[in-house]
Amino acid sequence: AMATLAEERQDWAKAHDGFAALLQRPDFADPAKRLDAQFRAAMAKDRLGDRQAAGALFQQVIQQAKERPAPGGELLAGKAWLQLGGYRWAQFDAVRLVEPLTVNLTKKEQMLKSTIDAYVQAAGYNIAEVTTAATFETGRLFEAYRTALLQSERPKTLTPEQLEEYNFLLEEQAAPYEDRAIAAYEANVRRAQQQAVYTPWVQQSYDRLAELLPARYRRQEQTEVITQPLPQLSSHAPRFQQP
Repeated sequence: AMATLAEERQDWAKAHDGFAALLQRPDFADPAKRLDAQFRAAMAKDRLGDRQAAGALFQQVIQQAKERPAPGGELLAGKAWLQLGGYRWAQFDAVRLVEPLTVNLTKKEQMLKSTIDAYVQAAGYNIAEVTTAATFETGRLFEAYRTALLQSERPKTLTPEQLEEYNFLLEEQAAPYEDRAIAAYEANVRRAQQQAVYTPWVQQSYDRLAELLPARYRRQEQTEVITQPLPQLSSHAPRFQQP
C-alpha cells in the first residue's frame, strides 16, 4: 500500500523501495503479484532516470514471466520489451553518421538490429496493445535510419561530380527503409482489417501512412482504407556502401 501511495504521488524513489521491499518478503509469493511489483519497481527506476537499473529489472520481469507463467505475465513481459526497445533506440540515436563514417555506420546498424530485436520480442506475445505499439515503433525506427543516412556527413575529398553521384547512391540505399517503414505501418492497418484490432498505435500508423503515401491514404476515409486489402512491400534492406 505504501509503495502504491508513493507511486500515486510520483515519489519514485519511495515507490521503488516499497516494491523492492515487497519482493523481499517470504510471504509475498503469488507469481502474478510478484511480477506486477517487479514491473512497477522497474518503472519507478525508469522515472528516476536510472535506465541501467530499470533495464536490469525489466529483464527480470521477462525472465520471471517465462519461468513462472502468471495471469497478465505476457502483457508485462511485452511492455518490458517495449521499454528495452526504447533504451536501445536512445543508443541507436546517439550514434551520429560522421567521420569515420564506416565505423559509425557499423555501430548504428548494430543498434538498429538490436532495437528491432526488442520490438520483435515484444510483438511476439501477440497482445494487441503491445504488438501494435512494437510495430509502429519499428516503422518509426526505419524512418529514423533512413533520415540518418540522408543526413550523414559527406566525405570531404569528393569532387562536385563525385558528390552528386554519392548523393544519388545514398538516396538509393536509403529508399528501401522507407518501404520497410510503410510495410510496418500497413501491418498495423491490416490488423484493424483482419482482426478488428484498433489501438492508438493503429491510428498513429495510419497518420504516418497519410504523410508517406498521401495519394492513397489522404484521399480515402479511414474506414474505407481499413476494409480494403493492402499491397505487400519488400522487406529487403541493402547495406549502405560508399561509392
